[in-house]
Amino acid sequence: MIKSISLTLLFFSLFFSSALLAQESDIYDACRSGNIEMLKTITESNPEAKNQVNEQGYTPLVIACYRNQIEVVEYLISMNVEINNKNTQITALQGVAYKGYAELAKILLENGADPDVADANGTTPLIYAVQFGHIEIVEELLKNKASIEITDLNGLSALDYAKQLGNKEILNQFTTYSE
Repeated sequence: MIKSISLTLLFFSLFFSSALLAQESDIYDACRSGNIEMLKTITESNPEAKNQVNEQGYTPLVIACYRNQIEVVEYLISMNVEINNKNTQITALQGVAYKGYAELAKILLENGADPDVADANGTTPLIYAVQFGHIEIVEELLKNKASIEITDLNGLSALDYAKQLGNKEILNQFTTYSE
């Protein structure tokens, strides 16, 4: 009798553990692929899933931003997702600054993304945008008062990187928005 109860409990714990793992996988798959219907189903049954951090340190919002899934990002924002989640490898805004998705940068900034949040390396969204030459994102970040003076772990600021890279267009943006 005790043995069958133990086996039953083991079965149910394995079943529920695998169901939770499947659901976690599903939310990231939905965000990655842009499957808004799957995302709605998951977040309606488990509202906390919208801010989960996966093993790699990414939230569903970061995954959606990294894949340029605008509709998914807008849905997550409408669900009051944590835009500036600092318990992750990178923020959503850092992800779009790295990838170069200007439209998503604007959406995130309009919804409260902090342009000065740095990752573990001290890299801000502005530093990423400068390093990768994403001029539209640099402009959007500067419009939203991103600091050009915050330094990363190398002791370099966005302005320092712009000077090193010799990107005149970006340097002109710094001049325009510092006046």
